[in-house]
Formats: sequence, structure tokens, C-alpha cells
Amino acid sequence: MKIALAQINIELAQFQCNLQKHLTYIQLAVDAGAECVIFPEMALTGYSLQDLALTQAIPLDSPKLDPLRRASEKIDIITSFPELFEHSAYLAASFFSGGELRHTHRKVYLPINGMFSDRKDFKPGNRITSFPLRNGHQACILICRDIWHMDTVLRCKELGTSVIFAPSAVPLRHITGKGPGISDFIERTVRGYAEKNNQFFVFVNRVGFEEGICYYGGSIAVDPFGKILTKGTYLAENIQIADLDWRELERKNRILPLSYEQQSFSAWSREEE
Repeated sequence: MKIALAQINIELAQFQCNLQKHLTYIQLAVDAGAECVIFPEMALTGYSLQDLALTQAIPLDSPKLDPLRRASEKIDIITSFPELFEHSAYLAASFFSGGELRHTHRKVYLPINGMFSDRKDFKPGNRITSFPLRNGHQACILICRDIWHMDTVLRCKELGTSVIFAPSAVPLRHITGKGPGISDFIERTVRGYAEKNNQFFVFVNRVGFEEGICYYGGSIAVDPFGKILTKGTYLAENIQIADLDWRELERKNRILPLSYEQQSFSAWSREEE
């Protein structure tokens, strides 16, 4: 399965501008033979919405999302935006396929430290569920800070997922001799998760400046052996293609079968309040 990592710059609170960029990159992904394209966290609106969160939030049945529904007839799409539900805003990411919005994940772990104020502006999600890709393999979406918490990744493993998609907005903090310091942490994290849990892991980060914050890019796709399939450049928009060879899951299971005891994750299974 060929997937496209669309590492883009995003304009704050400019939905139509960002939507047009989506459609441009979707066509680039189609032209490259990709079957699925993944965009960064809050790719349709920008991240630092603050008091604009509710006014920028979009109901899942909104006609504003129709261009993505139509585009998903030729390629699957994962993108992120603030979701409006019952007068609350959630930081969400949705999977579009076959002309429909088929799955949405609401960010569970909302940071409120340093430059981040997610919990002031958004309501946290309280479930992690999987969804089928067209080829039958199960997938999960985790959003940015979600992947920093082991319980979310273990929940994805418990659900039998073959791949985790992680739309993200990780800022640049300091530079080392090898590039952005946070990039090393992200790379170690996703390679470790993929290898330990026998999954593909796809991390798609944004680039550009927003409200004085620089986002560095460095998107990465990793196979179940922890091998890097593709990695985006730093500080520049680009689209990377990774080929997820599902046979590698079977090969890894034969070489080193790993599984978790079934556990009760009641926090993830309760209904939305």
C-alpha cells in the first residue's frame, strides 16, 4: 500500500486556503500512485486558534467537507480539524474513503504546558477505536501528544491494528548537529513503537510559522522492524511516498511474535458524555 505523507504549511483560520492546498497535495499523491494521503494536525484551520476554536470548528456532516468526500473517491484521506459537536470543540482527525467520512478520532491528551493551551480551547476525547482500510487491515489514528503516552499505543495494539497514523504539530525547540533536537526523540519513539508492537507507524508533522512558533516537519514512516521507509525534510513543504508492505507484518510475527494479554480499557470504551 503506497501512502503519501503531505508535510504542508498551514494558514491560521483560513479554511478555504488550506482546503485548496489539500486538494493540490491530494492530486500530487494520486499522480504518485498513492492509495492514501495523510496531512498534519489541524491542517484545515491551523493550530493556535485559541478564542477562534468554536467559530472555526466544523460539524462532521458539514458541506464544507464535501470536497474531501469527493476527493476520497479516488484516494483515501486523513486530515485534522476542530470538530464541532453539541456546542463543544474537539481536536479531531478524520478518515475519508469512498466518498464518505468513515472514522474520526478525537485527541485524548490535550497539552497545557509551555506554548500549548489545548485544554483551554478543546474538550478531550475519551475513546480510541480502529477502522478498516480498503484492504481489510485495521488502522488507528492518534494525534500528536497522544503518541507520547504508552496507554494509547497499547490500546491500538489491543485492537489489532496494522498501522498507526499520527497527524502532528510538533514545534522546533532547539538545534543539534543533526537537526531539530525533538526530531531524534520522535524518531526513537515511533521506531520503538513500531518494532515492539509489530505495526507500521506514520508520523506526519507540519512546517512553517504560526503565531511566532516554528514547526519543523521531519515526517516519518516506519515498518514493523523499526526501519525508516521515508523521512521528510526539515522546514520545507514536501510530499513523501512510503510503501507499506503488509507481508512484513507476517515476517515479523514469524521471527519475533509479540502480543499483549487482553486487558480492560474501560476508559476508552465508555460512550461520549
